[in-house]
Amino acid sequence: MGSAQFSIIVPVYNGEKYLREALDSMVSQTYADWEMILMDDGSSDGSLGICSEYAARDRRIQCIHQENQGVAITRRNGVEKASGEYIVFLDCDDWLDLDCLEKLDEAIRKETPDILLFGHIDEMTDGTRRPWIWDREGLYDRVRIEKEIFPYLIHDEHARYFPYNLCGNAVKRELLSGNMIADSRATIGEDGACMIPTTYRAQSMLFMKPCFYHYRYNPQSASRSGKVIHWDNARRIAEHLAARVNLDTFGFQAQWYRKIVHDVFLICVSRFNAGKGYFATGREIRKELEREPYREAACKARFALSGAAAVRLILRWRWVLPIYLYYRKKA
Repeated sequence: MGSAQFSIIVPVYNGEKYLREALDSMVSQTYADWEMILMDDGSSDGSLGICSEYAARDRRIQCIHQENQGVAITRRNGVEKASGEYIVFLDCDDWLDLDCLEKLDEAIRKETPDILLFGHIDEMTDGTRRPWIWDREGLYDRVRIEKEIFPYLIHDEHARYFPYNLCGNAVKRELLSGNMIADSRATIGEDGACMIPTTYRAQSMLFMKPCFYHYRYNPQSASRSGKVIHWDNARRIAEHLAARVNLDTFGFQAQWYRKIVHDVFLICVSRFNAGKGYFATGREIRKELEREPYREAACKARFALSGAAAVRLILRWRWVLPIYLYYRKKA
């Protein structure tokens, strides 16, 4: 397979219900210079057969099967196989507008940015549609990125952070490839782990208003369901960022501490989904919060927002009851 302008990477895991719709949105693109890499992550349904079928019909499509390793590793493996100048990620239950790549190519020819960011539409289960549009527009050079994006690239004192996603972007492959996290324990927040260092190294970013990406809202997704997040999740992401972002610049060290506090609190809340009971879970939480860098972040993070500051104190003093009450409220 020769090089192309775009490499579309589709991680696939038991997605046969909507997979054809996703793939049809690619093979029907009005722009032809692309390759699509279908990464089957050990599916047990008919997904692999569908991927093989499309690969046999179109020479631009490559189907790769692997044992189940999780989405972070699957995406990284897809990037390693890609040859296109720009990477576009598409989840197997979502789809793209048919002129998406054509519009992106027009923008690239005009501005040649390192990263293109466009809007998306949340396709709700009741048939309603919720557009998500960037409140920015146009080309940002390095000076403007440092001035306007870096202050909340990781996590600012008001608990705001840059809304990073791997889907809804087109990123230069050479910029993205060294920043992909590959850890099966990184199941929540892996998008940010990839996009934060990518944005940190970008020289230009183009914000576009159109919503080319259609996200099929799934209330059972990892970030919304009652799953238990691995204790190493936040640490692995923190280590990945520290190795790729100079924390001694732009106030990133303080932002890094805040992100850890945010991520670890989500882990603590999720642990009650394991069904071990309040006291057993409480003992586990108190033990794990002694680990580094969790303890260091709970001691050193500073927030201007009272709610986030309260979360830091909860983690620092390992108060389990407020975590449990928050879990009950969310449940």
